[in-house]
Amino acid sequence: MKMNKMDVCGLVETKLSSSSLSFMHKFRLKNWQYLSNVGVANNARIVVFWNPSTVRVDLLNCYTQGLHVNQHLS
Repeated sequence: MKMNKMDVCGLVETKLSSSSLSFMHKFRLKNWQYLSNVGVANNARIVVFWNPSTVRVDLLNCYTQGLHVNQHLS
């Protein structure tokens, strides 16, 4: 993501368990923050990662089929 200068990344239809999502965050994107819909779905079907040094993302609503977020530049 650094090479392409991405500050926000969304993944859909991931079907990640909460432990797999935590593992990915801890070892691949440890300096980034993330939101997912794992709390309302059996698995994280939607995941949004962002670089907190450049962007702030606030969760507005979370559904099994969607995440509503608000993005602000830092």
